[in-house]
Amino acid sequence: AQYSAINPSGFDNEGGQAPRGEQKPSFFAQFPKAEYLLGHAKQIFPLSLIFVGMITFNNLCLKWVEVSFYNVARSLTIVFNVFLSRVFLGIPTSFKTMLCLVVVIVGFLMGSKGEINFSVLGT
Repeated sequence: AQYSAINPSGFDNEGGQAPRGEQKPSFFAQFPKAEYLLGHAKQIFPLSLIFVGMITFNNLCLKWVEVSFYNVARSLTIVFNVFLSRVFLGIPTSFKTMLCLVVVIVGFLMGSKGEINFSVLGT
């Protein structure tokens, strides 16, 4: 059996040059055409506002607390994810997950107890 290499450029000649009379396809031809749908934009807009708020409040938090404590406090994100999944989506949480969340919360409380520059405003 004889095998031949496939030319990824789609042209038969060497160097990727288009044969006479044919134009080489644009680099952007491989991507789907971008569409802007107002309905989708309206649905996504609140998520964009939440993201901007998250970045803003994270930076304001760093104004009041140390970076080390900020990283400990970020561990509470998983607690809020589980809680909000239950509240808004109705997703039940297993007992084992609840035990793990208790460990995370206790770790946060231990970290905040030992923080020298603890600030409720920064939390």
